Amino acid sequence: MTRTYLDHNATSPLRPEVRELWLRELDALGGNPSAVHASGRRARAVIDEARERVAAVLEVAEEEVVFTSGGTESNNLAIVGTLAQHAPPAGMLTTPIEHPSVIETARSMEESGYRLVLAPVDAAGRIDARATAELALRERVALVSVMAANNEIGVVTPLAELGEALDRGGDKRPCLHVDAVQLLGRLPFTPGEWGADLVSLSAHKLGGPLGVGLLLVRGHTPLVPILCGGGHEGGLRSGTENAPAIAAAALAIELAVCERTSYQEAVGS
Repeated sequence: MTRTYLDHNATSPLRPEVRELWLRELDALGGNPSAVHASGRRARAVIDEARERVAAVLEVAEEEVVFTSGGTESNNLAIVGTLAQHAPPAGMLTTPIEHPSVIETARSMEESGYRLVLAPVDAAGRIDARATAELALRERVALVSVMAANNEIGVVTPLAELGEALDRGGDKRPCLHVDAVQLLGRLPFTPGEWGADLVSLSAHKLGGPLGVGLLLVRGHTPLVPILCGGGHEGGLRSGTENAPAIAAAALAIELAVCERTSYQEAVGS
């Protein structure tokens, strides 16, 4: 019997070219990217090239790309790292239909004294962008965290409208975090148009390896690291980087973005 796998929103099969690169780098690399010897320098060069390729295809600055272990860590870093700059009862706004890595992190912060504001959604899971922004500004939250596309029901958030409405808050405008894990490679990726300060991504939704994600930290958005250690990834994500997997993830992201139109045609979206 032929096995057919259809649940690409949960995880996607590893692309053959990504697998080939990953295995090649696994065989070639043996150094710690933070080491100064030849093996370490080569591993660092692989990560630097991956960051450059990701930044180019996503049209962001290289220094804005922070590699993580996946979408969950990226979401946690965005939420905890933003709220940690403020003392309770500072708060955040999100919706009740977010991914557990957002809503459960928000509830954890609520238990630590931070306020949690839930914006309503309609029967189809859509937010009213203007009303949501007005609620965020009225409640004076420090962070708004919403997903770009829902992993269960597929509803797409009107991010540009939301970002524009939040901008009306002037110096009271909250930080905007977008969980774009399910959008990349499927719909146009335009964080500048959204007004997003922080954007979470994950490679394994795109034919890349499990265990690699990204947080785009745009325009020097202040963030407190949640992992203490050697100060990797610009001081925002300590821990020895997995250079082979990062290289493979960068290729998967590059291919997914470049082939988005043909992907949409293939799935009939």
